[in-house]
Amino acid sequence: MIQILEKTYRACLRSGLVTPGIHRTAKRMHSWLRYSRSQMYLLEDINSLRACIVDLKREQDDLRAQIAMLKTQLASKSDGAPAAGAGQQGAEHPR
Repeated sequence: MIQILEKTYRACLRSGLVTPGIHRTAKRMHSWLRYSRSQMYLLEDINSLRACIVDLKREQDDLRAQIAMLKTQLASKSDGAPAAGAGQQGAEHPR
């Protein structure tokens, strides 16, 4: 629809009919086209931002899963650690 209006607007300008009514209509059409285009670009930007948010949430969920897995691995390694290693840690960091 926007392309049809653009063609009509250009045809009005080329025709040489510059009556006040046609000129006013062409101006309105031109401003409406600019407004419509800006609205389309805004919608495209909003949709791309939504897609980015979805991707970031997925990435966040993946990272949370990795953190949970690493915590589990760390807990299992510290459970099997020798008692001497635990004593050395306490000596390095007195409370």
